[in-house]
Amino acid sequence: MLHRVATWGAISDVRPLIEKTHDINARGGVDNTTALHHAAKNRKCDKEMIELFLLHGATVETEDSEGMESVDYAVQEKNFETAEELLKHRTDGFDCSLLHFYIKKNDLKVVKEVYENDKTSVNVVAKCGKTALEVAAQYGTLEMCLFVYNFSDVTQRASTILHYAVLNEINPSRVIEFFFSLYPNIDVRNPSYETPLHIALKVEKLVAVEELLKRGASLKDDWNAFLFCVKENKLKSAKFMHEKDPSLINQSDDAGKKALQLAALHADLEMCKWLVSLKVVVDATDRDERTVLHFVALRRSPDVELVRYFAPLVANIDQADAFHLSPLHYAIRNGSYATAKELIDQGANLRAKISLRIPLHYFISQKMHDAAKFVYENDHQQLDMTDGSMSMTCLHYAALTADVRMCKWLVELGCDVNPRMPNKATVLHYATRNRNHAKEIIEYFLQSFDLNVDVPDENNQTALHFALRNENLEVAELLLSHGANIKMTRGKLNLLHLCILHDKLNSAKFVHKKDRELIKALEFNGKTALHLAAQYAGVDVCKWLVDEGVKVSEVDAYANRTALHFVFHRKVECRDLVKFFGTTGMDFAAKDKHGFSALAHALKFGKFDMAEELLSLDVDLRSKINHYDNALQFCVAMKNMAAVNFLCKKDENLINESGANKRTALHIAAGNADVSMCRWLVNRGADVHALDQMYNNVLHYFAHRDQDNSVADHQRRDLVTFFKSKHVKLDQFNHEGKTPLHVALQLKDTSVAKYLIESGANLLLKCEGENYLLYCVQMGNLESSKLVHQMAPDLIKGCNEKGLNALHIAAQGGSLEMVKWLVGEGMKVDQVNEVDHYNVLHYATLNKKEAERLVRYFVAQRGPLNGKTDLGETPLHLALRNKKYAIAQMMVDLGADVDAKIGTENNMIHICVMDDNLEGARIVHKANPQLINQLATEKRNALHLAALYGSLEMCHWLYEMGVDPHAKASENRSILDFCGDQSEKKKFFLSLGVKKEKSLVSFLRKSFRMKKKK
Repeated sequence: MLHRVATWGAISDVRPLIEKTHDINARGGVDNTTALHHAAKNRKCDKEMIELFLLHGATVETEDSEGMESVDYAVQEKNFETAEELLKHRTDGFDCSLLHFYIKKNDLKVVKEVYENDKTSVNVVAKCGKTALEVAAQYGTLEMCLFVYNFSDVTQRASTILHYAVLNEINPSRVIEFFFSLYPNIDVRNPSYETPLHIALKVEKLVAVEELLKRGASLKDDWNAFLFCVKENKLKSAKFMHEKDPSLINQSDDAGKKALQLAALHADLEMCKWLVSLKVVVDATDRDERTVLHFVALRRSPDVELVRYFAPLVANIDQADAFHLSPLHYAIRNGSYATAKELIDQGANLRAKISLRIPLHYFISQKMHDAAKFVYENDHQQLDMTDGSMSMTCLHYAALTADVRMCKWLVELGCDVNPRMPNKATVLHYATRNRNHAKEIIEYFLQSFDLNVDVPDENNQTALHFALRNENLEVAELLLSHGANIKMTRGKLNLLHLCILHDKLNSAKFVHKKDRELIKALEFNGKTALHLAAQYAGVDVCKWLVDEGVKVSEVDAYANRTALHFVFHRKVECRDLVKFFGTTGMDFAAKDKHGFSALAHALKFGKFDMAEELLSLDVDLRSKINHYDNALQFCVAMKNMAAVNFLCKKDENLINESGANKRTALHIAAGNADVSMCRWLVNRGADVHALDQMYNNVLHYFAHRDQDNSVADHQRRDLVTFFKSKHVKLDQFNHEGKTPLHVALQLKDTSVAKYLIESGANLLLKCEGENYLLYCVQMGNLESSKLVHQMAPDLIKGCNEKGLNALHIAAQGGSLEMVKWLVGEGMKVDQVNEVDHYNVLHYATLNKKEAERLVRYFVAQRGPLNGKTDLGETPLHLALRNKKYAIAQMMVDLGADVDAKIGTENNMIHICVMDDNLEGARIVHKANPQLINQLATEKRNALHLAALYGSLEMCHWLYEMGVDPHAKASENRSILDFCGDQSEKKKFFLSLGVKKEKSLVSFLRKSFRMKKKK
């Protein structure tokens, strides 16, 4: 009954019968049809009726005895709408239109009828994602393809047609040939980046593969066809491709994986064995140094058979990749515990370290509970081990990176909650740095164990420090509630300072709310909180501190710097900070103890953006910085080309400006021997001929540069050459009468001196009457002397204005090496000064450092040891007079004549007595005791001279040496006549029995005095 009514009745007629039917799919009639087949022919069948049938269990795909479905019955009756509706409820997954459905069934007659009913359907992309032409290419005959192609929009998705053609089961060769003639790009890619060849290989359609290869399909593009087969685990296709091109097996994919590695990751044991049989390198690694076992461990589904197969084949089962992970580590991390267990059974080392960490530490740090448990279950001892770098325990790692569950598990296993690392950090220190679970972990530890929250680490930081640095205020509050000390300091850095150093405004406000005294403290270098904020924090922190009353004008205790100075010590520029301080009334011209202003700091540290902001606030470029007259000079001195360039763009007039000393930027650059800076300045108009207040030119500055300023030899030559090319005077005299060459020679810079000479410096010029050689000898500069002598040999013959030649000068103030060199160059040791007849030994006695060595050398060279000056003095006389007793004794020992007299009567004893030189007198007396009783001028003996010139001590010594105190000098003068008003001497001589006898001379003197008084 239901079958008949379903053929012609309305839904109202059908519903009662359906509800009474026990089997909606019961078949009947000759054709073995169901009620739905009959309903499909019913013109009154609509969506509602179909849904009624389906609701009661009718099946759209049920076929009659000839294999026809209800959809076919609807199409026979031209009931296309019913057919479309029925098609929607098919369960085979081919969700498509009616046209696509019959193309797939390869029923050309019905396709034509459906097309005639709706000609637009041929260009519709069905819900299954395919066009009609793509379905025809995959399922149809060539005739079907031709029909659909003739009525299709041929531009629509043409790039994918060949991908479907290779799947054709009926006649792939002809279908491929047809579509290739239309779309000859054989290597076209689909959205999955696969070519038609890849599709054919994937389904192992080798006929299609052969057809594609005939038409030029590429085997060696950037997606190797052989490797594709291996990855898809298509052994048949892989063997086919290997026969076509054996070289493909040696290539790698874009990640560097070889064929065997891809097989280990994606294929089965059979594929792997086949590849090994082809002699591929089992121990080959990919770009990340992963072995075949690494890829076995990475498989989605564990395969212990592959582990058993490859383990005996590899050289090192524990070989680590570029990330220090072994195959066992991969397996554990991948959750492939069966694979991991098999690797262990095959000899893999469970204690192999991962970047210095044992596996248990590593998997705890990766928050991998199951992996950590696996490691522990297979190696209990790792629980008590520490890492090699920081001695962290399992619990430290858990507190730092994991969660409460991990921590509790470790504690339950027996981990100590109180271990101290070498850096003295506790589990609380590490827990505060946990990004996700800090509060819960700390809460667990503090509630479960008696822990000291104020224990410091090696940097004197507590857990509270770490919490504030991470701006975890909940944790900070928790620690304070358990007794953490808010006044804890690190050196002189309190908690507020710490928050500012790390630019943590919220933490700073939190600390300040807890203790308002901390904001007033200074850190260990005498900086205020605002100084620290200016250097390390942002505008918000600085504004907050100023709002809280910190003075912007306050300077640090170390260098008198303001907050603005410290702004320019930042690693990263912050122009807004300069703007902010500009609103506070701060003195932008204030200088630190080195004379550096805020602008100086900005330029020194290359903070040009902030310097720009300073200039916009009218900071003066011409304000002195230290002893430099303007900002440009300062930057030139610092060799800061970037800063110099910045300033010259602001004001090029700075280049030639100078202060009272008339020193310019170019002078300073020359003093630094900065070739590139000098060129740059000159090219921008610097006056290369400018003289400073002391008449020094740029070459004076260059020659007088800081000797610690090491400059390559070629740079020095280049600078001299450069200045010469600009016609700078090589022989410019400064106010001391020195040329640049004098300065270079004085500073022993022979390379610069040589360049100056080679560039044309006049070697005949003199400084204070001395030629260049004498000047060098006077300075004691042997190398400079040698250079000048090499360049001008005749200068060695010259003398200065006092008659001293080079050897005289060297003897008087130079070294033995200098003297020997001069003698070696031909100078005579017997040549005397034509002005006063001093010889080298006279001068040697005056040498403060080398007198002894020089005297011995000159005597050995037959120098005139007893030669006399125009005053009659020998070198021994000079030695005694200058109280150089060691030299005098040495001269005596070397044969100096102690009998030599000045004039005809005054011997050396007399001279020593007149100089009150007791030690000298003793040396002479020891050499010749006869001299002491000889008479000097006016028949005076030595004691007479002592009474007149010497000390009481001298008188005592002479008397002890036998000099007669009773002897009379000329004109019958007694010794008392020579004492004058020296009462102590008179007493001494009277005690010796000398009588008060008035000599004629005494009488005359007394008479003269009396007459003068009248």
